[in-house]
Amino acid sequence: GSSKAKVILVLPAIGGKNGGNPVPHRSTRTITLYFYNKDDDPTDPATTPTAVKTGQVSLDTSVGSLTYGSFVNNPATGIDLTNLTGTYKVLVKTGSYLRKQFIPKNGDSSATFTFTAGQATSLPQMTLIAGDIYPPASSATSDPGDNTLDISDYNLLVRQCYGNKSGCPSQTAADLNDDGNVNGIDYNILIRSFKVLSDQGSQGGDGE
Repeated sequence: GSSKAKVILVLPAIGGKNGGNPVPHRSTRTITLYFYNKDDDPTDPATTPTAVKTGQVSLDTSVGSLTYGSFVNNPATGIDLTNLTGTYKVLVKTGSYLRKQFIPKNGDSSATFTFTAGQATSLPQMTLIAGDIYPPASSATSDPGDNTLDISDYNLLVRQCYGNKSGCPSQTAADLNDDGNVNGIDYNILIRSFKVLSDQGSQGGDGE
């Protein structure tokens, strides 16, 4: 059988917990998983992943569930990785969010996860960082962003999209809490993301 991954993602301001939007327009998201060898540095642009897999996660709306308010894969099946086996560092990306590495609670960025045929491997729950919306997606099937949060993302949201401006190249991407409007809520989410990155000492994705 295929190897599988079990994923739990928290998207800030979406999902019903801590004041997040409980009824987002897009309750299912496509995610991309990147697998790197244990000695690779995923933050190095010259390093290419060993494998790239896509799958879907959906919002858990069951109040009282352990994953309520998070985006999870089908718990019965996991995300199908087909014939991928071995031990890897794993990162995840979805539209409008920075790519981020799965790191256990002990903060070990060198941590790896082992995938075995016919088994599902659980990855640590992770909160993604919102706001990676520039440049706009090049097609209907691609994601916005360049895995960096900077003034270009700010200008796209504030100058081009805020208040549902008609010239906004992608209201869906800029609508960070997915309520159908680009407004002060989305602005505050973006500012919080800059603060998170400032505390981490970086502006790019991939890190803890």
